[in-house]
Amino acid sequence: MVTQFSFFPTPYPDEILHSVLCRYHACCGTPAFVSTTKVLWGQKANINPYLPQALGRIAQRIPAETGLTAYYFAMHNTIYPLLKPLIPEERGQRVLRLLESGQQEDELAILLSGFATSKGPRWQFFRYCEDCWRDDIRNYGEPYWHRLHLLPGVLVCPIHGKSIQNSRAYLKDVSTNYDLASFALASNETAPRYSDNAADMLGKLAGDAAWVMQHGETLPSSERMHELFDQLLQFKGFRSGARTKGKELHAALIWYYGQEILAALQAVPDDLAPWSQLVVQKKKRLLYPIYYLLLMRFLAGSAEGFYTEKHGLIYSNGNDACYSVRNDAVKATQKSVEPLEYREIFLQAIQDNPDCSRGFLIKYYPKVYCWLRANDTDWYEANAPASKMYDPADWTTRDEETLQKAINAVNYLRNLPGRPTWITRRSVEKYGGIELYQSLADGKLPKTKAYLDVAIENNEEWGKRKIQWAVKSMVDGGERLLLQQIRKRASISHKYFEFLIPFTLNCIEEMQK
Repeated sequence: MVTQFSFFPTPYPDEILHSVLCRYHACCGTPAFVSTTKVLWGQKANINPYLPQALGRIAQRIPAETGLTAYYFAMHNTIYPLLKPLIPEERGQRVLRLLESGQQEDELAILLSGFATSKGPRWQFFRYCEDCWRDDIRNYGEPYWHRLHLLPGVLVCPIHGKSIQNSRAYLKDVSTNYDLASFALASNETAPRYSDNAADMLGKLAGDAAWVMQHGETLPSSERMHELFDQLLQFKGFRSGARTKGKELHAALIWYYGQEILAALQAVPDDLAPWSQLVVQKKKRLLYPIYYLLLMRFLAGSAEGFYTEKHGLIYSNGNDACYSVRNDAVKATQKSVEPLEYREIFLQAIQDNPDCSRGFLIKYYPKVYCWLRANDTDWYEANAPASKMYDPADWTTRDEETLQKAINAVNYLRNLPGRPTWITRRSVEKYGGIELYQSLADGKLPKTKAYLDVAIENNEEWGKRKIQWAVKSMVDGGERLLLQQIRKRASISHKYFEFLIPFTLNCIEEMQK
């Protein structure tokens, strides 16, 4: 007989499951992370914020009449509905089975779906829209983490039109902390700013992501999506028979969205393999999800229109804007030019694509490139983008930069509110966004190594800092300062606590002065 939860929070609209568990943890009196995790999962769980597995272990302990089943959690509190239309049907069903399972499987849903290995930016922090949080407080009495705000590529809130901001809660900490959404975790960083046109388009793309996630349960799998892509590309002149005019398509996409939007989404041309080409060709591989939304909006006006309109007729109203966009965007590569005009075309190409590489110019302006390399080599080398060949690292400068990041990470960990986090090499790497092991072992970062030798805590220092926190939190809460209660609050074993009793007594005396 499975023991039922005495209570469980009702998920809010678009709330990521980890946020629900954070509220459960808070309602339990914020015990140790391990204690709450054991109650929820019954064992050590493989936790990630996007596709948490073994939801059946939680759902089976909630009364059936609540409707909070494993399937409900998968569809309403994970990003599975967004990924389902982007991956093959058979793989999508396997991912869903892993999410609904009542036990932790060796196979990981986040790897099977392809999301973990898809190329694209990854958020380092939990993210929030300040106005959404204020609406949450008015409607529900508390803010919470929205799954839409955590999606890679969602930069602007589609409801309020404001930039989504990073909080101070790390996404990687889902396996060690329950960070309850709160304005105490709001970041002091200035929110990113975009031009009015870019902000409007980014908000529409976020709305597309929200629509797909809301209707993903009923949308067809990627096989149908690629059929629609093929039909629309054929209809709009970007496909001839079985061949896609990749160069023209990508040039038109750049023209349609503009550099600011594509740069913000990190969807700029990728040398010799543009993302639009990969979307069309890699039909069984999951790419950065925003790529699909960009192509849907370009071809059909929105994700909703892509799936619901009759595509044989949607462009029969005489709107030939995309044809003119395509023709204008590739005009420079199609027209016949005189030799003296090659320099002008080359400079204009660099101006239109300021972050492009030499490979991009070779791909999209082959005739210009070949002529300049053969007939005007010195001018080409002086004006082409800098070569991205291997450049030996300046370890002295890198040591200074890494040292500052390490100092910032240690200061952050020491001042982190709530239960303290152990200052180890791995935690400094995680919170500092750096990799240290091999460089420290090779002696390439002497200043950083000298600092970490002092800053990293051993077991005794870590135990003492936990005791200081436990004593202070109990005093602030008006609790009696009993040794065993302090030991439990600090999560220290009986055997090790015996060596720290004198230190604990000193802490009690200091707090009672």
